[in-house]
Amino acid sequence: MVTLTKSKTEKTTRGIRDLLGKEVYVQEAWCKTGSNNVTMETESLKPGYYFLSVTSTSGVITRKITKR
Repeated sequence: MVTLTKSKTEKTTRGIRDLLGKEVYVQEAWCKTGSNNVTMETESLKPGYYFLSVTSTSGVITRKITKR
């Protein structure tokens, strides 16, 4: 689960890419003002390192994650 804090209600795109840059998961959803708990289906991902990106009109945030 990922927690996003937004200053305004806006549409977001959440994506997970492998180390080669291949998109393995993508989801679009609206986030409301304040704190938003977001669950992403990662059961199908193989163990390893990935990059999680959240894109909105406010910009892009990317973090490295590990699937065990």
